[in-house]
Amino acid sequence: MKAIITALLLTSSLSLISTQALAHTQFNNSHYSTRNNDRQIITPFVSSKSEAYENGYNKLQVLIKKSSVELGQELKVWNALQSSIHLDNSYVSVDESMNKNGQIVYQGVVNTKFHYQEKD
Repeated sequence: MKAIITALLLTSSLSLISTQALAHTQFNNSHYSTRNNDRQIITPFVSSKSEAYENGYNKLQVLIKKSSVELGQELKVWNALQSSIHLDNSYVSVDESMNKNGQIVYQGVVNTKFHYQEKD
């Protein structure tokens, strides 16, 4: 019984030491920083405010479903680690303006905030 306990303790200790050594080796030479950024994605002009909100909301839902790599392409983030781009707080707003014909038009704006890892 004493031999089994000693063997278990030895095995556990070796596992912990090996794991720490592997983790240290894996990350010791890699220096990464977290970057925070934001982007606005504009939807086409439409004639109603509700339609502009709907267009913005639909675009936001598409962004939420994208992979990290696809987000990098959409948000034009070229220096990030491939799988490190994540959306944080994002929301939709609407801009109101008048076109050259004197008509009031609305445009959905998807305001994205995101973070990613970048190699130093």
